[in-house]
Amino acid sequence: MSNPQTTEDWLKVCLEWRGLEDARLCEVCGGSGIRCYGSTATWRGSIGGMTLTNDVCNKCWGSGNADRPWPSHKRLLNDH
Repeated sequence: MSNPQTTEDWLKVCLEWRGLEDARLCEVCGGSGIRCYGSTATWRGSIGGMTLTNDVCNKCWGSGNADRPWPSHKRLLNDH
């Protein structure tokens, strides 16, 4: 797609760029791999400030693909 005009066109370009054009998209982040959390605690769940904060999606862990999530950041942090 050489000149995307609509929001749907831009979404197709972004998903194509991420290699997700044929994937089942994560229902939480819609394939972006990022979601907005209601506080600065994000997926960590600890004490946080009261502001909306973007961070990695805690459903697909950034892959955007519902069928192939990346390793859990929580599990990776606990392994060290």
